Amino acid sequence: MLRSAQACNFCVARAHAWGSASLRQAVLRHNGAEAMKLALWQTVGFPADVAANLDALASTAQSAAAGGAELLLCPECWLCGYNIGAAINTLAEPRDGPSAQRIAAIARQYGIAIVYGYGERDVASGGVYNAVQVLGPDAVPLAHYRKTHLLAGRARGLLPGQPF
Repeated sequence: MLRSAQACNFCVARAHAWGSASLRQAVLRHNGAEAMKLALWQTVGFPADVAANLDALASTAQSAAAGGAELLLCPECWLCGYNIGAAINTLAEPRDGPSAQRIAAIARQYGIAIVYGYGERDVASGGVYNAVQVLGPDAVPLAHYRKTHLLAGRARGLLPGQPF
């Protein structure tokens, strides 16, 4: 039972990051009064086949939401494939590109937040990053991160993100 409505820094940051979640909901979740059900999708996907991965995401999100999950977590670089070499340079998309729009529509359709990894092309510089984006169940982008520590063998063509 929650004895205090005191908010720790984690709760305040979470409420801010999730936007639509109230501070009270964040405090309740942090203190164990309310749990969030996650769906962790372990898949190799379809390397270098973005369309097939998006189709698979739609059915996975539907199943996860039907099972009561509030958040679906996809693997690192799931959208285009993790170890696809130079193909990532042609498959990388802006963070608000066509795939992001389709993923947002899937999130909205099934009422589930989606965290997904993808190859991101920076619109301004043209650089390519190993990135992750969080979309809320209302399809609003909640968070974005570019991986900062790239493994030497897998970093070909990818730029490191900026540290926090």
